[in-house]
Amino acid sequence: MPRLFVEDRSVAVLVTGEIRNCRTALGTLPELEQGSDSFISVWQRVGCKIEGWIGPWQVERLLDDAIAMSMPAALSGLHRLETFLPDFFQHLRSFDHGSVSARDFTSFSRHVDVEDQRLHVETLPAPAYKTNARFIHYKLARALSMMRLAEQERGKHFDFVMRVRPDLEYLPGWNGEFQLGEIGLDWFKHDPLSKGHTAGDNAIVAARDVMIALEEHLRSAIYERGCMNIHAMLAEFVTSQGLAVRELIIEIGSDRWPPHAFRSHLAERALMPGGELAAEFLSCIRAHDEIDAGLLEQAEDTLNNVKNASASPALLARGRLALARSEMEEVDRLINKLLLPGLSETDDDLYFSRKLEKLRRHHGGGAMNRPIGRSNVPLSSSICCKTLPQIIRGVTVMTEHPKTGPTRRAKQSRTPR
Repeated sequence: MPRLFVEDRSVAVLVTGEIRNCRTALGTLPELEQGSDSFISVWQRVGCKIEGWIGPWQVERLLDDAIAMSMPAALSGLHRLETFLPDFFQHLRSFDHGSVSARDFTSFSRHVDVEDQRLHVETLPAPAYKTNARFIHYKLARALSMMRLAEQERGKHFDFVMRVRPDLEYLPGWNGEFQLGEIGLDWFKHDPLSKGHTAGDNAIVAARDVMIALEEHLRSAIYERGCMNIHAMLAEFVTSQGLAVRELIIEIGSDRWPPHAFRSHLAERALMPGGELAAEFLSCIRAHDEIDAGLLEQAEDTLNNVKNASASPALLARGRLALARSEMEEVDRLINKLLLPGLSETDDDLYFSRKLEKLRRHHGGGAMNRPIGRSNVPLSSSICCKTLPQIIRGVTVMTEHPKTGPTRRAKQSRTPR
């Protein structure tokens, strides 16, 4: 099996951004192969996902499947969930997740940069989500600056650069040599809202000069053109450079919110004036809980009382009920209904059809010829998901990905360390 990077090429791994409670990537940084190195540029405070876009994809990771599968479309977006449940978010902000210092990471990296994010907030525009692009660019630029200093010391440039967020559990890998004209992204797709393309920023792999050019592109877009959408800026760079995209499969660590507290606040909201949306949300959650407990008749009664029976959360719950009864034709009908125009316009909308398709596959009812995942870009090679030590040492080893299952395996590299 070929190595991820060929024998005579080196890789700089940039770990940048906000540390979350789950410090998966930072906790597993290994001693790198000779010629490669890691560069860590993070914020001092340990954070929790609160700001930014929150939809069913994020809620599944932050809370649980039942809540994500029941989330109304009206609550997906920037600050919509917080506006709907302000007391719950106030509860989240009351936690002190602690802080880190450079000495916490010097055991596995010689290049560490830890700063207090609060010192930068005053220079950035409000509301808070608009600062995300500048924060992402700022930390990328800091890590690249450390990389360039290291290159001066070693007298040689790195060949490739991998930028990852601190809370990835699995880093991307693939079979075959990574090409100079390619860029690896965790997703790249058409955005029906903007009529353009968007790209994921959770993991980026590119040749050194491409990554340098990307940082310069982000700097220009943010500070000269006033752009704030990091995903649109990344996609703009990819298309303007004519780069081929390799899709990277990643797994983000679970930085959980308290699900019981969420359900409690949601129940209180349902009792308030105008609480119909919260009541619908709660009914779908209850139906999923009843299906999980094998109480199928109760689940059906619960769904019969849901007023907006044609909404995606109710259709998905109906699909799970049909799966529990092995009614595969009904499952397929509901999947097709979820894919109808009006229910599948955005990435958040597609969550419901893809979730039901995935559950159908796991149920053993046969595979339908539709992709499950967040990218519409065809894979340019077969993908292996690897842990960080396996990536850095350039080996291709069997690893059990928590969602996609086992991948192929090859012998460990015997390069002396």
